[in-house]
Amino acid sequence: MLRAFGHDLGDDQDSLSATLTEFAHQDRAYARSIVLPWAAGPDPDLRRAALWLLGFVPEPSDLDLLARNT
Repeated sequence: MLRAFGHDLGDDQDSLSATLTEFAHQDRAYARSIVLPWAAGPDPDLRRAALWLLGFVPEPSDLDLLARNT
């Protein structure tokens, strides 16, 4: 779903973003285990989407990663 969110599908993607944030909030540790590798990965669209979702489940240790990608 995050990969789909990372691509412009021509719609507002409100329901997809709501679903992603709900999943992330339900299990922060699992969400972070998925999002962190993608947030540092080579695909710019997936990286942007992962960084966006990481903003909903942040930890202080994410500061350097977020600062490098702003």
